[in-house]
Amino acid sequence: MEAKFWAGLTENQPPAYLDMLPADQPGLLIFIAPEARRQSLWLELKRRSPSSASELKPFCLWIDPHRHLAITSWSDVLNALEARLVQVGEEAARADVQQLRGLCERMDYQAFLPFSSEDFALRIGRCIAQYYELLEELVQQLSSRSIARTGAYGILEHWRGRNIILLPEPKLVGFICVSPHAWARHRETPLWLMIPAWTGKSLGPQWFEKIRKALQPLEREGRLITDPQDPRRAFQVPLFLPTGVERDAVLSALVDQVRQVAELLRPLQSSA
Repeated sequence: MEAKFWAGLTENQPPAYLDMLPADQPGLLIFIAPEARRQSLWLELKRRSPSSASELKPFCLWIDPHRHLAITSWSDVLNALEARLVQVGEEAARADVQQLRGLCERMDYQAFLPFSSEDFALRIGRCIAQYYELLEELVQQLSSRSIARTGAYGILEHWRGRNIILLPEPKLVGFICVSPHAWARHRETPLWLMIPAWTGKSLGPQWFEKIRKALQPLEREGRLITDPQDPRRAFQVPLFLPTGVERDAVLSALVDQVRQVAELLRPLQSSA
């Protein structure tokens, strides 16, 4: 068995590893990899295998009458382990598997996702441009409707966006941006409203819980991502884009979502 996350194959994989299997009794060399890498890694494993090898079924290669090569994903392995542990009532071991699952999910997210030709379609480029156009129009609409004051352009990590002032006193700043990372990890939308942790720190540590309590309605709806351990962005609110409608309807939906956040936070203004 060979465990992989993002590391590439060595020169000895898989030929030298296959040679270690007994030639006179059944043997299996299996690779475990992130789901995002399974297909591309499998193609490379097949390319490096003997030309006489044949694929018996998806992700399983017949090398010779005794030796086989296969690949599976971390999620499949952990699902099977957890299911068995549930059957036998091993809750402590199951908790360990769940911790390992969290690690593997982070590794899976970090794995390089091979491109497909569809990823470079002209429509993809146009959509990305529209996300940024909508971001600018959204900020203008929020200002003209007195929902939030417009702030400066900014960069949160490597995401470009616009600061907005959700509360003037105490000054509570939000950051509207296109966030590929939040999109890939949390919710299916490119536009996000961030309330960075430094905002809470500047007001005092108790403000993290105050803001979280105010935004509980969003949390109950699954529309609030919080991570107290991450000092870079304490609160992340996905801004969903309706599909199949014209630009004005999309903007109206975005404005309504930010307005809801601002209204939930407004009672905090009197508690400063």
